[in-house]
Amino acid sequence: MRPPISTFWGKARLDPTQQIVAWHLLTDHCLDVALTFRALVALPIIRRRLEAATGRPLSNVALDRLAVFALLHDLGKSNLGFQNKIFRSDAPRAGHVRELAPLLFEEDLSDCLASALDVNTMGSWFAHPEECEALLFAALSHHGTPVRFDPSERTGSYHTAKTQWWRPNNGQDPFVAIADLLAIAKRAFPGAFAADGMLLSAPPALQHRFAGLVMLADWLGSHERFFPFDHDTGDRLM
Repeated sequence: MRPPISTFWGKARLDPTQQIVAWHLLTDHCLDVALTFRALVALPIIRRRLEAATGRPLSNVALDRLAVFALLHDLGKSNLGFQNKIFRSDAPRAGHVRELAPLLFEEDLSDCLASALDVNTMGSWFAHPEECEALLFAALSHHGTPVRFDPSERTGSYHTAKTQWWRPNNGQDPFVAIADLLAIAKRAFPGAFAADGMLLSAPPALQHRFAGLVMLADWLGSHERFFPFDHDTGDRLM
């Protein structure tokens, strides 16, 4: 029986019979990780390391913007293959990283992603707009291996992800879920979206440190003892 999960889930705990006994909404998990990341980068030694990597001081606005990217680390979990796999024992074993490939190479899906993420706004934070994509890829690399997609390798689950998992179905729209992540980011880090004259620089050294910090924040923010699963019981930010 499907549990009363009202929207997209991000973490779940199953019993030995593979029944769901606890769950955590995708927005709530991503918020936990982003707030953990923001606390880490506020530590003086970590802030100095990031500033050394970027070659300039980082304002609080800049750190908030990095936290927004950290919040987006699990946006791939919004694909319906990932969402549905815990409800059916025979469901395909969909993940949340490689399944992102169609969003890069299929024009209609790329447009949906750009709209959900408001990429024009996020791109305006950077001196070089291509660094916006690079930082997003760094966030998506939070499992430790740099994420790269080859347009010539459209094998495995690519077709299913393209034709099914990223398409609205049964009242679930993956891009609405991604837009919800951006909405909670705006609530959690309003300063990131305020006008600020200093543009971010994200050279490879910063991308490397950022990816490592997102991985650490994800480890810490996924610990159920410190971040109990909420079961969609209220406003996590409050």
